[in-house]
Amino acid sequence: MKWRERFLRILEHEEPDRLPLDIWLSPAFAVKLRSQLKEEDLAKFSPNLWLGIRSVGPSVSEEFARRGVTYEPFIHYGVGVWIEPGVMEDEWGVKRRLTDAGTESRIIYHPLERADEDFLDEYPFPDPNAPGRFRITKEDVEKLKDEGYWVVGGFGTDTFWCQAWYLRGFKQLTIDLYVNPKFVDKLMSKLLEYYTGVGRKLVELGVDQVNMADDIAAQTGMIIAPKLWRRFLKPYYKRLVDTLRTGVKYIYYHSDGDLRPIIPDLIEIGVNILNPIQPDCMDLAELKMEYGGKITLWGGLSVQETLPHGTPTEVKEEVKRTIEICAPGGGFVLGTSNNITQDTPIENFFAIYEAARKYGKYPLKR
Repeated sequence: MKWRERFLRILEHEEPDRLPLDIWLSPAFAVKLRSQLKEEDLAKFSPNLWLGIRSVGPSVSEEFARRGVTYEPFIHYGVGVWIEPGVMEDEWGVKRRLTDAGTESRIIYHPLERADEDFLDEYPFPDPNAPGRFRITKEDVEKLKDEGYWVVGGFGTDTFWCQAWYLRGFKQLTIDLYVNPKFVDKLMSKLLEYYTGVGRKLVELGVDQVNMADDIAAQTGMIIAPKLWRRFLKPYYKRLVDTLRTGVKYIYYHSDGDLRPIIPDLIEIGVNILNPIQPDCMDLAELKMEYGGKITLWGGLSVQETLPHGTPTEVKEEVKRTIEICAPGGGFVLGTSNNITQDTPIENFFAIYEAARKYGKYPLKR
């Protein structure tokens, strides 16, 4: 079975021949892996063999690229210009500094932190239609499909909540929700202009699926109260999803943490894939029972407990258990709940693949 047929069956809640496996590596773990494995061994874990996805999306504009854009994997999304040693600025004007260890980054400048409503009209938000924004063509996408890949479109950045606080600052944006709602609405409208512009292009390209990412929850619950999420974010997501659904059937939403209060809202606005279903704070069996027929669950393997601290046998048992809970009837893509961290033993990384090969075939082993 080719990847396209496999994903179509899964997303239509049917059982394919086997499960795809979506493993996320932190840049630090990826470096560790490359330092200890030969190229021929690394090839055994290629996404071409385990996932079969090709991702497409916007690039930086030609104008911004002329500033000397580079890619730094240890910075979130990592595309920008070095403005001083260890400090990168992205196309939105957000500045991030590498930590002393060089394995993570932190935002050190929020360009809209002191802005008022009028300033939002003056600020140079990225233009979704700027020259150079899309270097991939519809013909390129069709070629990928002909080669059997499932083609996923993205926005090249996080969406409303995260991008808003990157620009505004987390503390100030949280205050705005209560005392400056007009500013929040205007900021979300400005973001919507960019995302819908990119979204229309993804529809035009003919991608199979569009991914949205926005961390709106922690393990103890929602970061933004559900009532405020419905007031300030849901309407804009609805408009964006409406744009996407003019030509794309499968809409994926990523948020870490326990976002159970808004799962019905996500389904209502047209989201039909949920990632990463973090087992550290949500019961996988409950999710499968309540929403398994309405939304595809994507992820499920914790990167916090068994994977970094357990034995290979314990990792295999967790993979087996996750498959037994989530995979019956389709509607499930096996994957990690986030990036595998640097302290994870490589043997445990191997164990994921061994267990997925053994237990991730349909009909499922009981």
